[in-house]
Amino acid sequence: PPSSRPGSPLGRATRGQRALVAERLAVRLLLAKWRQLRAAAAEQAEALAAGRAQAASLEERLDATSTLLREAREDGAAWRDQALVQVNALSEAASAEARATLGHAEEVSCLSEKLRQLVEEQAALQELCAQQAEDLEVLTGEVVRCHGGAREQGGRHEPHHWKASRTMGES
Repeated sequence: PPSSRPGSPLGRATRGQRALVAERLAVRLLLAKWRQLRAAAAEQAEALAAGRAQAASLEERLDATSTLLREAREDGAAWRDQALVQVNALSEAASAEARATLGHAEEVSCLSEKLRQLVEEQAALQELCAQQAEDLEVLTGEVVRCHGGAREQGGRHEPHHWKASRTMGES
């Protein structure tokens, strides 16, 4: 043991002194340990402060992101509502156009039928005109033949209305 060595300060010291030296040594060791713990605590405090700052920054980012998300949802809802209004308007316009097209198709069908009837009527009238032109030609030939024969006989057989139509045609 160190106290048994000659010249050792503990060899000459009393038991109280030795206890005091041991206490001082314990206090120095405790002080060194305390300094280490205080330095570790300071590091942890710095790390904690940095963590709090980072947490505050992340919380701000979360708030900003939440605000953007809420605004995006509101914008999305507004866009959906607007799109729904536009779809309804387009649907209504398409329905109106379809009704108009159907109405026009019915009108075209009616007009086509009327045109077909007019064409048939025109063809019938042209045929009638051609027939009447032939009849007029035959009657004209008869009138000329009869009128020519009546002139030869001195006009005795000429009916009265033939004279009136002849004088009217000459004027």
